[in-house]
Amino acid sequence: MIDPVSDSQATPNSADAARHVEELLEWLRIPSVSGYADHDDQTAAAAAWVAEKLRRAGLKVETVATDGHPLVLAETPAVPGAPVALVYGHYDVQPAEPIDLWIDPPFQPVIRDGNVYARGATDDKGQYPESIAGLRGVLTRWDKRAVNPEYDKARAAK
Repeated sequence: MIDPVSDSQATPNSADAARHVEELLEWLRIPSVSGYADHDDQTAAAAAWVAEKLRRAGLKVETVATDGHPLVLAETPAVPGAPVALVYGHYDVQPAEPIDLWIDPPFQPVIRDGNVYARGATDDKGQYPESIAGLRGVLTRWDKRAVNPEYDKARAAK
C-alpha cells in the first residue's frame, strides 16, 4: 500500500496543479443558475460537465432525469465489506444580482492575490473538482480503500 504522506507520487507537480486550476476556472464559467429558466441549458451543461469528470476519474456515473434539473450519481468500484461514504454537492448557483456589486463579471473567474473570484467559487462548485481529483488519486495510487465513496451531485427539482 502506498503511504500518502511519504510517497512522492502523492504530491501533485506543477503541471497537475495548473490543470486543476484550469478545470476549476472552466467549471466556474458555466452559468448554472438553476432558478432562471433561461439558464436551463447551462445548468444541464454543468450536470454533463461533472458527470464527465466523475467518469474520467473511474466512477460509474448515472444521470437521472427529474421534473427539474438532473441528478448526477456516481459510484467507485466496490470494496467488499467497506462502508459507503457519500459525497454530496450541488452544481447550480444562486443568481449573481446585483451585478454592479461584482468587480469582475461573475461567470468570468479571475485570480487575484492567490484567490479565485467567481459565482459559485466557494458554494458549492469550488471544492467539487478538487474532491474528484483527490478521489482520482486514491483510486489510481492506493491498492486498498477503507470506504466506498459515492457521489450525489444533486440539485433539488424546480
